Amino acid sequence: EGKYISCIDTDNKGNIWIASGKELYFKNGGNQKTFDLGFGIVDIAISPDESLWIGSDGGGLGHFNGRDFTWYNKENAGLPRDYVRNVEVTSDGNVWFSSCAHQIGGLGFYDGVSFEFFTPENSPLNQSIIQDIEIGSDDAVYIATAGTVWKTNIYRISDKKWECLGDEEGTFYW
Repeated sequence: EGKYISCIDTDNKGNIWIASGKELYFKNGGNQKTFDLGFGIVDIAISPDESLWIGSDGGGLGHFNGRDFTWYNKENAGLPRDYVRNVEVTSDGNVWFSSCAHQIGGLGFYDGVSFEFFTPENSPLNQSIIQDIEIGSDDAVYIATAGTVWKTNIYRISDKKWECLGDEEGTFYW
């Protein structure tokens, strides 16, 4: 009560993860745990292995395996920024996330071994800012870009193939 909830996610077993400020709450029935992460929590996503991925303001991309937190950031993983706004996980455990700003970074991908970043320079993205990411029931990845007026687009990535769902020059006004 009295806390601003920044994000929430649930799994198939009834576990609930809730973030408020720098605090992460785990709740399952009467069992509740609280973790102070030291960074503002922006987004969370539960992986199929029941681990938790965390988008943060200042810490980069976090991973909690139930015992330990691991942080991936500019220094150890080459992220463009230590700010991760969106994080989503596919059914095979691949992590998609945004680490970007105007003309910096873009869409991040982590397969459990290495990181890859998609930017306007090396992908069909028309700009660096990723406004939102969603994973479809078929594991297709949907990305909405933003940043420049009249340049917002939605992309679908399926089987490593990109498709712009609209005019490649820009479809929507943000």
